[in-house]
Amino acid sequence: MKSKISTLPFITMVLILILSACSGGSGGQTTGANATPSSGKLSLGLTDAAATDYQAVYITIKEVLVSKSAGDETDEQSWLTVAEPNATFNLLELVNGIIQNLGLADLEAGRYEQIRLVLGDVPDGSVNIKDEIHPFANYLVYGELGGDEKDDYQYIELTIPSGFQSGFKIVGGFTIEENQTTDLVLDFNVIKSIVQAGKSGKWLLKPTVKVLDESEATSISGVVYAHTAAGDTPLAGAIVSAQIKATEDSTEMVNAATVTDETGAYTLLTEPGTYTVVAIMPGYKSASAEIVVTASGGGTHDFLLESAAGMGTIYGNVDIQNGEDEQSVRINILENKADGTVVEVASATVANGGSYWFDLPEGTYSMTAVFTVDGEEMTLEAKEAFEIQAGTAIQFDILFENADNEEDDDDSTDGNSKVAVCHKGRTITISASALKAHLNHGDVAGSCEGTDDDDGEDNEEPGLEPDDGNGQAMITICHKGRSITISESALNAHLGHGDAQGECRQNSDEDQDTEAGSADSQQKPGKGKK
Repeated sequence: MKSKISTLPFITMVLILILSACSGGSGGQTTGANATPSSGKLSLGLTDAAATDYQAVYITIKEVLVSKSAGDETDEQSWLTVAEPNATFNLLELVNGIIQNLGLADLEAGRYEQIRLVLGDVPDGSVNIKDEIHPFANYLVYGELGGDEKDDYQYIELTIPSGFQSGFKIVGGFTIEENQTTDLVLDFNVIKSIVQAGKSGKWLLKPTVKVLDESEATSISGVVYAHTAAGDTPLAGAIVSAQIKATEDSTEMVNAATVTDETGAYTLLTEPGTYTVVAIMPGYKSASAEIVVTASGGGTHDFLLESAAGMGTIYGNVDIQNGEDEQSVRINILENKADGTVVEVASATVANGGSYWFDLPEGTYSMTAVFTVDGEEMTLEAKEAFEIQAGTAIQFDILFENADNEEDDDDSTDGNSKVAVCHKGRTITISASALKAHLNHGDVAGSCEGTDDDDGEDNEEPGLEPDDGNGQAMITICHKGRSITISESALNAHLGHGDAQGECRQNSDEDQDTEAGSADSQQKPGKGKK
């Protein structure tokens, strides 16, 4: 009788070998030199602050890159592409919490120190708000707000400065966690990003973008009303901003901004913190309130704006001595409220040789002008507040010198220290490196001695600087029924907006013809009627 051989031990041994061969660590990872890095996902979105002076602002985003390196930005091997939308977006549609998706990417877990935004030079195939093919990759539409006739609007190309062809670095890093998605929003600030034309005649695009982590973001919301004889009605088109105090390290006050919709409602995306929330609208007094935002929830506040009793103007020219055409100055107008609160109510960035002007409600204001060179800020600020009164205009020319602080003739003077000068009868504070340029233009070192007029007006005759052959000659134009003096380089922008060269014929008051002007808020040519 044949004996039967059991097969159980053999089968068991085979199963053990198979199981042993499969056990190399969880998730398919190995240890040692063959280890697979852990990864997570990065989701990118785009939103915008606010600007009410344009019908549309289009930018074409080619790609977004990130780098773990905090060092040399030019090391292309350290950069990874995380989004390639190759699309043209209207930034003015991305307000009140609307976020445009840019892309989703897998990234190795860890800390990333830099983000770079690369703009395209070819628009996509979509149409703009006028149902026309995009004429440029990056441009703005301005003119009569809501006007659709050809004569009501114009297209102005936004040129990318030569030094930023490879992309703009965005301040702010982020962390990718293993098996998690990090949601980042690129918060674009239109007002701070558009540089109005100077002597070159070109409008520039220098993106000012902050990074907002959606997991840490919260919101402030509410409604803005206008107080009228017929009652309180929702106010569309008001700008609402969350502001923080300026510091010695940064003059930037606006943390987030948006514009109210047709119902007067607004939503601000921001991080937890304490903010002064400000609501402004041309023709109305500003309103503000302190709002505390926590991680557990946002804040709410409604605003009631009162009509301004009267409007005045501050205007002037921007001159950067020894500067390049693409260099610019950021001008901030601050309102000094009766309760001691200081808020930013207007801002613009103007290229070398350009002009600025703001229409402001009656009140007390101060001004700062910031010129950034080689990453260092030089700031000019009015040492004394000035009064805006109905129907009056104040000229304040802004002068910087593009000087290397290390080559300052006075080795004992810190080029970043502040000094006082008497500028056209007003005491202002400037950086020491700009002192030489001011002295060459007739200013006097030290404070003015009783030269300010009681009414807050600058009675110095505008346009005293000579024509140096580079477009800085001063000429008179008729702007909204008033004669004002501007630099020659700003003439084309004014003519394109409907102004006329020469004095206004209907003006009989000689003093008004040479000083007063009712200009567009935030000096954008082509600002339409509300």
